[in-house]
Amino acid sequence: MIEYDSISGMRASPRSDPDDSNRRNRTSTASASTSTEELARQVRQLRQRHESLELQNEELRQDNEALKESGSRYRAILRAIPDMVFIYSNDGYCLDVHVHDFGALAAEPEAFLGRHMGEVLPKPLTERLQRLFDQAIHTGKGQIIEYFLEVPDGQRRFEARIAQVDDERILAIVRDITERGRPG
Repeated sequence: MIEYDSISGMRASPRSDPDDSNRRNRTSTASASTSTEELARQVRQLRQRHESLELQNEELRQDNEALKESGSRYRAILRAIPDMVFIYSNDGYCLDVHVHDFGALAAEPEAFLGRHMGEVLPKPLTERLQRLFDQAIHTGKGQIIEYFLEVPDGQRRFEARIAQVDDERILAIVRDITERGRPG
């Protein structure tokens, strides 16, 4: 039932039931309590996630520092050794080259990179190297080969030590041993 205020002529709000008002207050309080509990739960989850991310970040930072240190160490080793270092895919594609004496190469380093060794080296040598790659992969043991190769500085004798790096790559450390075979 709607009532009118006789003085102002305006509509007056209906009279409310005190029980209805109490029910609304309890529902409102319960909703607020549930919302507060839900927010507290979400805050706890966010804090836990934040702590987890902080730990992961610290681990990544430490890993990054160790990687930098390791990279520096390997670069120093490469600078110190006179040998040529090649990284090949298991199927003979050159992935990386490190060399001090370009005259000892059969071609410029760029001619090796990304290309199959058969495109740069003589076929008989390529076949021997591929067999040794396969042996290194299957046995897990290093392989050694000596061979002669015509390079811009003339014919030279080389020794290559071959080892598996991982499931996809082979390392070949090649040393010019031409002087070793000559009488002193």
